[in-house]
Amino acid sequence: MTRYLRRLVVVELKFGNFKAENKGQIELYLRWLDKHERQPGEEAPLDIILCAGKL
Repeated sequence: MTRYLRRLVVVELKFGNFKAENKGQIELYLRWLDKHERQPGEEAPLDIILCAGKL
């Protein structure tokens, strides 16, 4: 299957405040995507974490 993307993007929505473990979890997802889903010519995956809480 061919896809015409320049990179994969992970968007994670959180209902609470940002926590350090959120960053660790998303980094795990990014490493997996980079190793198993990234195709030749694509840039490294990118993440966006959106939190409803305030800092």
